[in-house]
Amino acid sequence: MQVILTMLETPEYRSMKRKDNNISRIYYNNNIEEEILSGDDFYKALVDNSETDEVYDLIHNSFPAAQEMEDAVTDMKMVINKNKLPHDLASDKLIKPLDDAILQLDNIFKEDGYVVANINRIASLSPRIEKFVQVLDNSGRCFYEVVFKGLKN
Repeated sequence: MQVILTMLETPEYRSMKRKDNNISRIYYNNNIEEEILSGDDFYKALVDNSETDEVYDLIHNSFPAAQEMEDAVTDMKMVINKNKLPHDLASDKLIKPLDDAILQLDNIFKEDGYVVANINRIASLSPRIEKFVQVLDNSGRCFYEVVFKGLKN
């Protein structure tokens, strides 16, 4: 008698509760070997990827307290409205990497087009972020929308 053992790997994901009380699992691209950033690491990555000191104003003017940013990162409460992206970012530069690791949030906010942000990807784009804005979903829960700058001509 031959015995075959199989080892199962648990996929890396975060969960987000939706308004219909279902749990949505947000999977990260398994081809990329990277740890999901914590709040502190997200802050450090934003600063490290910024070309100027404007990133400090961006962070401190967008979040009322450090814990708010920590919660937004840890609970996957950072979102992007794809309908509001500047034209130059609405191309494959941003959308393709986002679509590799995001969840489309239909019927969660007052308008459709929101996606859960890939925290690691957002941290690398800090020079393109104009601000983080509090948005409430249809159930009154607080999220942070990442608003991007368009390129100046």
